[in-house]
Formats: sequence, structure tokens, C-alpha cells
Amino acid sequence: MARNFGRDAHRASKKAAASAFDKVVEQRWANPPLEDCEEETIRYLDTASSRVTQRVWRSRSDSRIVDCAVVHEIAHEEEWHEVAKIDCSHQEVHRHEATKDKTGTRLRTVIRVIYSQADVEDTYQNSVDEIFDNLVENEGKWRHGR
Repeated sequence: MARNFGRDAHRASKKAAASAFDKVVEQRWANPPLEDCEEETIRYLDTASSRVTQRVWRSRSDSRIVDCAVVHEIAHEEEWHEVAKIDCSHQEVHRHEATKDKTGTRLRTVIRVIYSQADVEDTYQNSVDEIFDNLVENEGKWRHGR
């Protein structure tokens, strides 16, 4: 019986790629349990129609940032709606986009994979800056894409 070497090679390639991906995922940093951290919430902007909130979790042992989220919300029809968010869940720093895909799920863009605590701290200030630099744009995307 003849073998299909092209198909076999494709399967072997996919298996090798999956194995490499698993090794990369294993190398990602796992932050300490949030119960072992101090939470700090800061509201940078707080008007009747717009607010930006930062939540930071710091290790109790050394006060270093181990997790963070920066969220821009706007008031619409007497409710607050999230229009932009950058956070560190899923062992990566990622941006939740204001727009949604065809299924209604908000798009998510990975900014950086987290391999160490330093990666969280290195991207923290950039995340705050990015939210503020795009306040008007993100609100417009949300209003036109909801």
C-alpha cells in the first residue's frame, strides 16, 4: 500500500509545532495567587461620562507588581461600559479591543507574553499610556461598533 508522504510530513510538522508551543507555554511565568498580594485601585480620570481605572496587585513579600489591569469606561444610557482594557491575565499582556468579531466577542490582541515578573512591570506604564493616548479613538470605536 502506497503511503502519502506529503500528508505524513504535514502531520509530523503539526505535531512538532504543537510540542514546541507546549514548551513555550510551560516557560511562561505564573504570578502568585492574588490572595498573597495587596490590591491597589486608582481612578485616574473620573467624570460624569468617562473614567479610567487602574488595578494593580503587588506581592506582599517584595511589593513588586505581579498583575495589573487598566480600564477605560464610558457612561451610556445611565450605565458604565468598558471601551478599552489592557490586562495581564492568561500569562500575557493583552488589549481588549473596543470592536467585536462576527460572533459578538470583543477582539483581543496580545501585546507581550509574560515570562517573568519583570515583563509585567516593563509593560505596566506603557499600558497606562496607551489607554490615555487612545481615549477618543477607543470611545469612537465602541460607539460605532457596538
